[in-house]
Amino acid sequence: RLARLDLGHNKIGAQGVARLAAVLGRCTKLTHLGLGGNRLGDEGLGRLVGVLGAWKALVYLALHEIGIGPEGARRLAGVLGQCTALTHLDLCSNFIGFEARDLLDGCRPPGCTVVTSEHLVP
Repeated sequence: RLARLDLGHNKIGAQGVARLAAVLGRCTKLTHLGLGGNRLGDEGLGRLVGVLGAWKALVYLALHEIGIGPEGARRLAGVLGQCTALTHLDLCSNFIGFEARDLLDGCRPPGCTVVTSEHLVP
């Protein structure tokens, strides 16, 4: 059973993550997923969000440097509450903006740390 998967910095785009999400949606024991440094963008994150709720054991999600903006962050916020085991969400080096960052902070599960960076659009 797949528990940890790090695919960071592999030039995965929106289409690639759509294929990946189709497979990973069945990996209900997934605890760690690293997709940082890929080119997912808002579209790719939207495809990943569709399966996020299936990962009830997910504790660590790395989405740094994936090229998302406020729209992608809002999509993520819509399902973040379903990820009840999540303790660490890395969104550094994305341009999500202050409003979306605050939305994510309000939707995060109790005990979850959302890490962002100075790359915020005012």
